[in-house]
Amino acid sequence: MHWDWQNRTLKLSVGELARFSLISAGDELAGKWRAELGSHWHGVLRERAEQTEAGWLFEQSVSGNILQEGWRFELKGRIDQIRPGPGKPVIREIKTVATTLPSEDSILRETYPQHFHQAMLYAFLLGRKSEFPETELVFLDIQSAFTQSVALGDDDFKNLHRHLQAVAAILEERRSHFSRLRRLEVPSPFPAWRPGQPDAREQLAVALDQPLPILFEAPTGFGKTGLVLEQALLSLARGDAERIIVMTGKNTGHSPLLNQLLAFKEEMPDLTIHALRSRKDHELDAEFERSLSRREIMERWSDSGLSAPGLLADGVLDLENVRLLGQRHGIPPWAISRFLLPYADVWIADFNYLFDPRVAQVLEGIPTFSPNKTLLIIDEAHNLPDRAAGSRSYRFNANELGHVLTEVQMAQFPGKLPRILDILQSLVKKQSTCDCLDPPVEADLIGLIREASTALHECHFFENEISPESLDWLFQLSQLQTDWDQPDLPYHTYSPAKGCIELACLDASTQIRQTLGRFRQTILMSATLRPWDSFKKAIGIARDKEARQILGTSPWLEGCFEIMVDARVDTRFRQRDRFLDTTTRTIGESALSGKGCTVAFFPSYQYARKVLERMSYLFSSLRCELQPRDLNLEKQNEFLESALLFNDVLFLVLGSRFSEGIDALGGRVSQAIVVGPALPEVNGLQKAREALATGNSTSRFHAVYLIPGLRKISQALGRLVRSPDQRARVLLHGKRFMEPDYQDLLPEYLQPCEAIVTDEDLDKKWLRG
Repeated sequence: MHWDWQNRTLKLSVGELARFSLISAGDELAGKWRAELGSHWHGVLRERAEQTEAGWLFEQSVSGNILQEGWRFELKGRIDQIRPGPGKPVIREIKTVATTLPSEDSILRETYPQHFHQAMLYAFLLGRKSEFPETELVFLDIQSAFTQSVALGDDDFKNLHRHLQAVAAILEERRSHFSRLRRLEVPSPFPAWRPGQPDAREQLAVALDQPLPILFEAPTGFGKTGLVLEQALLSLARGDAERIIVMTGKNTGHSPLLNQLLAFKEEMPDLTIHALRSRKDHELDAEFERSLSRREIMERWSDSGLSAPGLLADGVLDLENVRLLGQRHGIPPWAISRFLLPYADVWIADFNYLFDPRVAQVLEGIPTFSPNKTLLIIDEAHNLPDRAAGSRSYRFNANELGHVLTEVQMAQFPGKLPRILDILQSLVKKQSTCDCLDPPVEADLIGLIREASTALHECHFFENEISPESLDWLFQLSQLQTDWDQPDLPYHTYSPAKGCIELACLDASTQIRQTLGRFRQTILMSATLRPWDSFKKAIGIARDKEARQILGTSPWLEGCFEIMVDARVDTRFRQRDRFLDTTTRTIGESALSGKGCTVAFFPSYQYARKVLERMSYLFSSLRCELQPRDLNLEKQNEFLESALLFNDVLFLVLGSRFSEGIDALGGRVSQAIVVGPALPEVNGLQKAREALATGNSTSRFHAVYLIPGLRKISQALGRLVRSPDQRARVLLHGKRFMEPDYQDLLPEYLQPCEAIVTDEDLDKKWLRG
């Protein structure tokens, strides 16, 4: 879909115009499966028509323009079946549906208006060039293979006219909004500028004039978000971009982005912003919300009197307020967010909405969304390679598979699927823990996945026979098969626990490059992108000329950190237990000698718990707490506020949301201990990544272990100092921090100034220093 609001022109397919709606069905995991199933049945009905009826033509291209309310729709499409003559031409459009047939024609019109719009658009385009054709829709029930034909008439033409009027109204509102945006003046992102910011601002402005991805690294607290959003909003005001998307790796990243955007909105009242959370986060009553049809949701929205432009003009609707609106008006909160997105200039969302093929259709189905007119910002971009690979990874659990199998067996017409799933469950159930699946087992697994995906096309499920969770599980099989067959998506199969098999994607760099390439411009920012070559390779950029690098520096950071290395202990996995008491005493004595809450960063929960247990009897007077798992964003903030206020020692895990995603530590923690360099665990998956990496053994180890580990530390420590008036003392606890390879991966402001090799050194340099 491409639109030119100045000339009131919209170029799109006939299907896109027919489906143009504020709440499309583009978020369904079933999308790919339904498309494949539709192709299958189109082929069956085509073969049937060829054998029983003469004169039919198939998949015929058609194009033309339609004028509506001053807008010109430039259309292209392919008609499923057409019989040109003799006599009056006949158009036949085929649609597969999950509705029990036969059904009353009026119900089909209410349930599937987009199908009637599409068929009538084809008739209109052909009728202008010759005699207006007879038009019929053939619905095929995928549950029973029953077909039902519906002839289209004058009422369908009137319904199409009303649909086009509604589309034109949406486009005209957007056109007026863009005209107002062009008159906006973007305010300065900061009341006062710090050293380094003006230079980075100038470099960003120059880089945005070139069609190359921008890699922007600057320390935490530098003001990256403000600088990047300022340039993005200037691009929006100039008309270079028509929308801004900001992607974050964690929900914790939404708050600082929203705060900065709200500061801009105070001076730019016409700017509209919406932060999109997951469907699960939106849910009030999952069963009820999934039972509502699109038509019912649209009716509830219309009856509510709510206006998407009006809601956005009032400010930024957070998740709580969206849920409250949903509860008040009986509308799924998820649908309300979808209604808001077409009218928002700035979207904030998780990486998954672009890089996970199972949910990426959510944004693709939003009217007026054109990637080639969108400026994309990737925040905390150092997390993108792992997240993109993770979104292409799949896990099979015998217990979960058993639940799916039970539901499928209870269905009336499951076809061959129960037998295949039963064999698949047996294979997974008997699989013991291993670093790498045996090749014959892997071959059997993939073969069964292919069989199950094929069988899914042939089985018939009645409405509500299968739970949404089980359907989602089944629908992923088709995407898995597609991903597995791509040569540029390497996989490693292994069993992390008995009765569980994981297919882990090792490298999604090609898919990242392809996704980024769809956008008008992309800015990837983080405090830890370097080494440049390593990061560029991870996102599919092979040559320097394919990206622009900007390095922001904060001279004021020099002297804000006091870094020491404690070389008395060995924190490697096989050695750390020998030094647990030393580690415990170091943390306890540090807390007793310091002020406020001391934060101890650990590479894993297991390691942290072992030390925490010893703290309870070696330092019983100290109040200590370990970060909990699986808290939502609001609970995370509540925990951190309470923990910093009431504890002497706070145990955090490196790489977690608490160490990377929450900025509340800045200025509130003046003393921290990093226990070990947080290198990834050596296991079969990491060895597979190491084997895939290029270069000699040293460079591969560097890429797979050292860079990720030291990046976590830089991310965590960078959040301790966010302004020139803040200070922090840090003890790097572990002798490996003395090695140049480790220190070279830390930024300049985190370089150690002292080494501790004896208990006396600890007392003199650290505890009393």
